[in-house]
Amino acid sequence: MDVLFALLAFAAVLVGLAFGFLSRSPQRPALVSAALPVAAAIATVSMLGSLYYSEIRGFTPCELCWYQRIAMYSLAIILVVAVIRRDTQIAPYAATLSVIGFGISSYHYYVQMFGGGDACGLDASCAVRWVDTFGFVSIPFMAGAGFFGVAASMFYVLKARTR
Repeated sequence: MDVLFALLAFAAVLVGLAFGFLSRSPQRPALVSAALPVAAAIATVSMLGSLYYSEIRGFTPCELCWYQRIAMYSLAIILVVAVIRRDTQIAPYAATLSVIGFGISSYHYYVQMFGGGDACGLDASCAVRWVDTFGFVSIPFMAGAGFFGVAASMFYVLKARTR
């Protein structure tokens, strides 16, 4: 299952890169309307992956994991509601939340890779790598990939709205 989640993280990064490259080309309405459901799917799968690791695999979330969860779970709910309502007005808020989540994930990944997680507390150390797929894909890496995909999708929507 770890390999599947790692591949899904790579897919989220590719989606983010694709929206980044597409933002330089003329906007197509079909792509703009697809950005919101894609972001909702990325956030929802990321949330379910987080629940899988804690509730099924029994991994104890650290303090930074909880902050990432707050951001990702909120994104999943907001974006699913926005898809149902077809509301792209949520894009600035979702973009902001995903950038904050990406920052937390990046810091957490740094702590895991290079140490310095003494400040983390709760029931688990932030430096513990519960998952280490392909030698570098950990849970914060996967969360960061999800936040990146959501952020790129929302920035694509924001750019399309300004044209």
